[in-house]
Order: sequence, then C-alpha cells, then structure tokens
Amino acid sequence: MILKIAKVDPALFPKIILPTDQVGGVTKKAAQELGLLEGTPVFGGCGDIPAIAVGSGCSEPGDTHAYLGSSGWFSSTVHCKEAFLSTSPFSIEYDLLLFGFQAIGLAFDWAIHQFYAAECESMGAAVYDFVEKECASIAPGSDGLLSTHWLYGERPPFFSDRARGAFININHTHTRAHMVNAVMESVCYSMRLSLDALRKGTRREVNALRAVGGCATSNHWMQMLADVLGIVVEVPRNPRHAGAVGAAYCALIGLGLCSDFNEAKARIVIEKRYQPSPDTSAAYHKASHAYRLAFHALDGVCKALQ
Repeated sequence: MILKIAKVDPALFPKIILPTDQVGGVTKKAAQELGLLEGTPVFGGCGDIPAIAVGSGCSEPGDTHAYLGSSGWFSSTVHCKEAFLSTSPFSIEYDLLLFGFQAIGLAFDWAIHQFYAAECESMGAAVYDFVEKECASIAPGSDGLLSTHWLYGERPPFFSDRARGAFININHTHTRAHMVNAVMESVCYSMRLSLDALRKGTRREVNALRAVGGCATSNHWMQMLADVLGIVVEVPRNPRHAGAVGAAYCALIGLGLCSDFNEAKARIVIEKRYQPSPDTSAAYHKASHAYRLAFHALDGVCKALQ
C-alpha cells in the first residue's frame, strides 16, 4: 500500500522473509575469509530490537523488556492491532511497542568520566564496581537531587530533540556519588513514564520486566529500577549478549533444533530477580512526579539556550 501510494516499483525491494527462513549458504570466498565451512546455512535473522526481545525471552504478547545499553528502550510485545506508538516488527502477527531512549549508558559513562576522572585513569574498568559501592550508600531519591539523562534529546513519552541534561535542587550536602546516582535514577524515571504510557495505551497490567544490556549487570541499578517501577525486574544470564542469543535462536529454529520462539523463551535462564521494596515507594513516587514536571519546565529553557 505504501509503495503504491509513493509510486515505487515493489520489484526494487527484496522479498520479505521471516527471521527463521534459510536464504542460502556461506560462499567459498566468505568461508575462507570468516573461517567457516562452505555451505553453512544462512538465515534471514532480524534487527537488534527484535533479536534482543527474543534473547531476553519476551516473544509473547504481554512480555515486557528493557534494553539498557549505550542507548536503549522500554518495549512490550503486542498484537499488531494494539500498536499505538512507534513499533518494530517482530513477526507477521506481533509487533514490539517501543519507547526509545537516546542515552542510557552514554549518560552514565559521561557522569562517571566527569566526576570520577582520576579513578577512571587509575582503576580502568574496575571503576564501575567502585562507583556502584559509593552509589549504594545514597538514599532513594538521591536526597532530593534530580537529574535528567537527555544528553542527545529524548523520544516518547518525552519527545524533543532539544531536551538536555540537568541537575536540579543541588545543595551543599550532595556529593559526586549523588550526581551519578541521580543520573541512574533519571533513566528509571523515564522508564516509569513509559510503563505508565504502556498501561494506559494497552489497558494491560505489567507485573514483571526483563532487563538486558550492559547496564543490567549493575545490582544497584536493577534494584533501583524495580523500586521505581514497582514491579519485579528479571535479568537473564549473559544480559550483554541478548541480541546475539536472539539471533542464534532464529538460526536454531530454522535448523529445526528449536521448535519456535516460545521454546526459545522457555530456554532463557533467569539469573537474578529484583523485588521492589515498599520502603522506597514514597521517595520514588515523589521524585517521579518531579521528573515529569522537569521536562515541561525545562523545555522552554533549553529552547532559549539552543
């Protein structure tokens, strides 16, 4: 329909295939370059977003996951007819309803390199464990300090290419650990707004979330996410490689070594579960409300400065 309206010849585009469809085999030249066997089956596969959904074990309608990488998203698998915001095709029948974030790990790394520059230089990758221990001592809500992680603008439910990062309500008691912790909380508040929008749009309750990506390896951050969302957060084994796992299952299904995506889901092993703490709910409810207000309050300021 879209191609017809645009008067574009459909013959210019490749045939639409499923991720599990075999499209050929590795050629002799490619096999020599890659160190693979000639004729190794090649499958359609999929983009990073659907692959991560499969690799996190979220292949059925109602399954919800969050990807916390350099950028990231909050997403739920839905029937196509339920899609009401930006989506990414999952299969012929299902879509992934998507709330994208321009900066997650990017904002976190920026904060660490700004506030822990000396430790970054002397400790290398160990700085992340060092910072996590310092942030673990900070009270929920960062003692009234609010941050925004919008270093590159933001997408729905906030939608503005001019949104930028900020620290709000700083006082003399706040330390560098407060600053980094507030950035981590900012990501969680954005996901809380995404969860609220998802519930409103689909009229479906969400009781658990699968979290994957490099940031999902942080115990402090994942407990914070569970507390802010008020739901269980589950982290599968090897959360950094959820996309590769999902792509592998496309090939396994195509080879007949796995029956379907539902079986793939059943094979995903959950390594950690984080239960929300009622003790933090009041502080995070207050901070989440302030965070929502901050976007609208800062939008005009950012516009004036840019």
